[in-house]
Amino acid sequence: MGLAERRRIATIKQNAEALQAQVKDALGFNLPITLDMSSIPENNDVLYFYESQANYDAFNLPMILRVVKEICKDDIGREAFKAKVQNIELINTSKSNDEIGTKSVELQPDGKLAIKSGYNQYDPQLWGEEDLRTEVENML
Repeated sequence: MGLAERRRIATIKQNAEALQAQVKDALGFNLPITLDMSSIPENNDVLYFYESQANYDAFNLPMILRVVKEICKDDIGREAFKAKVQNIELINTSKSNDEIGTKSVELQPDGKLAIKSGYNQYDPQLWGEEDLRTEVENML
């Protein structure tokens, strides 16, 4: 990995960490939401997807926060969510434009909500807000 790629990945990591500061204000409780940095390849197309503010806001950690906020909008949703989910991890499955990855969501026994998505240019492996909310609510 070259210096340019390491800098780009460091910026992506800083954006992810900055979002964590907004979580308690948005939800009313602490919930670790992280991006699995080891899942991000050195591929320029995939890195661009994470760097593009429009893509980041629409399909990445800010979107996940909006989904959780919607689920937790009332006491019933908040209690159900907090009873089962201890943290959320977003995992990239894209390796390149040719290997776009897959999407899935799993609530693990330890309370980790693992959200896997193929974050790349306009691919079908991106979660939409409604689809992700429905999947998570079905697990609660």
